[in-house]
Amino acid sequence: MIQSSRPEICYGPLSKWDEERQKNLDLIYNYNDVECVNMLCMRRAPFFRLCNLLRERKLLADNINCCVEEQVVMFLHIMGHNQHFRVTRQN
Repeated sequence: MIQSSRPEICYGPLSKWDEERQKNLDLIYNYNDVECVNMLCMRRAPFFRLCNLLRERKLLADNINCCVEEQVVMFLHIMGHNQHFRVTRQN
């Protein structure tokens, strides 16, 4: 494996935007089944099973920008509400 000559990037603490994003995700899939069904058309238990299945089969992976759960939330919200991608982005 070839080593890159670039220095490794160190990331600082979460910004306000990241904290707000995490708070919104917690509201969607950690608060209760009603919120989860309203936003994702899926209860929490099947949602986490789906995320674990995608992670175990290496179909999705956590990356520096978002975790598997966040990727699945964006997909299910877009598909469940027939929305465009711009709805999920924060400005």
